[in-house]
Amino acid sequence: MSKDEIKYEINKVLDQLSDKSLQEILYLLKGAQVKNSGSIFKPEAINQILLDDKELLKKILEISLNRNSKRGRQPFIMLLGNTNCKAFSEDIISQLNDKFVYGHVIDSIYKMRVNKYVKEIVQFCSDETTWIRNTAKKYIEKYGQS
Repeated sequence: MSKDEIKYEINKVLDQLSDKSLQEILYLLKGAQVKNSGSIFKPEAINQILLDDKELLKKILEISLNRNSKRGRQPFIMLLGNTNCKAFSEDIISQLNDKFVYGHVIDSIYKMRVNKYVKEIVQFCSDETTWIRNTAKKYIEKYGQS
């Protein structure tokens, strides 16, 4: 995805948020950036922010579940793809039937290390998109015997 495409997708999501929500997100991101000395975009820094800030985590989940945002939700679903977000696996798996994000859902569930969705994910082992098919196979290989 090019830089312009990413900006476009971010703007689509932001356009759907209220002014108050945008101000809160900006405040949280600025605080996180200062707190982490400019290293906000390192994966370990992002995971720590999500661990520390439950309100931000709830906002990310809210955006992830808003189907009006279509593909714009992909990066937000990916942010939830870590073991600290296991509690949200039920919410994330509910998006599996959405053509815009189902691959990201499978990837996030795999990264969460949640093993109870084998029946839901097995159907994607023959998906026409290679990375989705491979991620589904990887999930099934790891958790299929559980």
